[in-house]
Amino acid sequence: MRDLFERLEMIRTKATSSEKTVKDITGDIRSLDTAKNNLVASMTTLRRLQMLESGAIQLQSLTDERNLREAAQSLDAVKALQTSFKTFMAVERVATTSRRIADAQQRLKTAAMEEYENFLQEAGSTTPIRSTAVPDAALALDAIGSDAVNALLDWYCALQLREYRRIFRATDEAGQLDNVSRRFAWFRRVVKQHDEEHSGGFLEGWQAAKALTARFADITREDIKSALIRERPKLQVTTLLEALQATMEYEAQASKRFGGVPFSQIYAANPRPNISSVFEPYLGLFVEAQDKALAELMANYRRQGTTLPSQADITNNAGGPPPASSPGSHPTVLPSSTELFYFYRQSLEQCSRLTNRSAFRDLITVFRRYLRAYGEDVLRAALLSARPPRPDGRRSTSLSTDTRTSVQDLQRWCLVLNTADYCANTCTQLEQRLKAKIHEEYKEQVTLEPDREVFEAIVAAAVTVLTREGEMAVEPGIPHKMMRGGSGNVQPWLSLTQVHGKSSYVDEVRTSLESVAVVVRQDVENKRYVRSWCDRTAHVVLLKWTHALVRLLLQRPSTPGQQPTSLGRSRPAIEQLLVDLYEIKATLLELPQHTPSEQSSASALGYARHVERNVGRVEALLRLMLVPLDEGDATSQKGELREEAFLSEYVRLCAVDLTGAPGDAGPESGLASLANLQKAIDLKCGNAPGAGGGGTAGARLSDALVDRFFALVDAAVAAKATGSESVAGRDDRPTPAGLATLLSTLEMDPPPPGALVTPPPALDF
Repeated sequence: MRDLFERLEMIRTKATSSEKTVKDITGDIRSLDTAKNNLVASMTTLRRLQMLESGAIQLQSLTDERNLREAAQSLDAVKALQTSFKTFMAVERVATTSRRIADAQQRLKTAAMEEYENFLQEAGSTTPIRSTAVPDAALALDAIGSDAVNALLDWYCALQLREYRRIFRATDEAGQLDNVSRRFAWFRRVVKQHDEEHSGGFLEGWQAAKALTARFADITREDIKSALIRERPKLQVTTLLEALQATMEYEAQASKRFGGVPFSQIYAANPRPNISSVFEPYLGLFVEAQDKALAELMANYRRQGTTLPSQADITNNAGGPPPASSPGSHPTVLPSSTELFYFYRQSLEQCSRLTNRSAFRDLITVFRRYLRAYGEDVLRAALLSARPPRPDGRRSTSLSTDTRTSVQDLQRWCLVLNTADYCANTCTQLEQRLKAKIHEEYKEQVTLEPDREVFEAIVAAAVTVLTREGEMAVEPGIPHKMMRGGSGNVQPWLSLTQVHGKSSYVDEVRTSLESVAVVVRQDVENKRYVRSWCDRTAHVVLLKWTHALVRLLLQRPSTPGQQPTSLGRSRPAIEQLLVDLYEIKATLLELPQHTPSEQSSASALGYARHVERNVGRVEALLRLMLVPLDEGDATSQKGELREEAFLSEYVRLCAVDLTGAPGDAGPESGLASLANLQKAIDLKCGNAPGAGGGGTAGARLSDALVDRFFALVDAAVAAKATGSESVAGRDDRPTPAGLATLLSTLEMDPPPPGALVTPPPALDF
């Protein structure tokens, strides 16, 4: 190992010695190479310096000779050489040459500017600019640099607009706001002259036309701003809009000229605001003008109300909005509504051409205010009728229920409904249009939902008014003629010995109801509301018929000892009422007048189910009244059988679960149905509420039926516990649904005849 280390050390020593020997041998060679490189660089620099000095002399000579084209080329070459001597500026010879070049460059700039001045300031010159030295001067200035070019453009723009500033001074008539269009006409002539006579003297990259347009925009913007401030106290909206329109038309033309670039970015080196931006703070005048115009329109609409214009008025309004109906027919919506939205559309288009910012938002606020005013003061007012002044001198308004409604009134209310529906739908479209046009900054503030809800509330109120009219139309038949004058005299019904077809009042109900329905079907445009009216009218008619039925069932005969003692025990009377109910049902099913193609539609089938369900409840009550009861001897075997039959029918028709506990899901439990049972017994026996007479035969029968019902419940519970089935609880016949619902909501002291059951429409928005 020692020998190995000694050998390695010896090799390292020899290598170091060899390296030193090589460096000694090549050192002189490296020195010679460095000297050679320095010599070459010095010779190159001296040669370039000679070229720079020669170029400077040549540049001076060409400048003195006013040979601008060659001087521009020489200047380009000199500048290229000059970049090599940036680190030698401390050398006197280099510094002297640089000063000579700068001096020659300044004289070249002066010579070039003189060429422009001589050509552009020479009056009446017809020499084409390309035939002069101006294009060579352009090359010289471009070679000098951007500062020289900008100085030329500033001078040129000032020269071209010098006359403009003199003519359109703010203190002169031409500088007034109503002469804005003359400004742009004047400048168009300047631009035309530039394109035809001067553009050849400017390099394309300088964008001289853009610079001229930008300078004109700066001057005009400040002039118009001053004019607006000065004329603000007496500023007319017409003058303002004409000036703004002329400005925006010019900006659009200028933008199109420069490739569709936004006007504010035409001169990209220094973006500027639009000229039209100075009008923005004053556009409130436009909004105020629209507000005044809408106020006049609304005052006219209030005077007109829902009165349709004459044919002469329609003819004279040929330039207005399109008619809302076909020629020869009365309008389906109020012409004032289409006129209002036509005005909105025109104002919207005009304002969107002017601005889409704060003034546009303010205009939307005005739109909303008059939409609500139209709904409240025109449409809502049409659903109200004036009452005589109150003792305090104030006027009160309420729906009129004092007189029968004419066809004209029905048509007017249908017109109100159609108009409110049209306005609600148009509000949705208008909101979408407004959001599409307004600036993104204000888009979240745009909503017409509250205004749409006002019109939807008016639609609902109009349907309610029409429903009340349908109720008033059937009033002579139900309950007055049904109750033989409305007094509740049950005597004629108890005198019946057999069914004689439908009663006379049914035809009157059919005729009266159809007189309203035919107008609703023909005049209400949206069939969804026709269906709504039919649904509500069917419910109201059946409710009035049920109220009259309850009054008849609870009325005792005026002759003592007369048999039967109540309507519920008169089988012929109940059967006659069933016949009448079927006729009423047929009348209600015919209300919508569905075409054959509509018979199988979801709407037609849904309405039929609605009528069937409501009629079925009343029919079930009459079916229960058909079950005989013996009032004379409730303890006899025959009486007990009839009582059990009555209770069994009640259990079946009401779907009572005798074994269920109160609160159980599913069918009504036996104990929970006790209140309904008591109502059914009172109707069967003619026990009017508060009539007293606990010792009468009717009261005894009522008590016996309740006791027997408890016995049935106990028997059913016991049978369920032992696994057997109560006889009274078993019935395989189909169970009509709804009697329990009818009894639970039935008023045993219904409103008096003549009282409307349809609630008044909600017209407080």
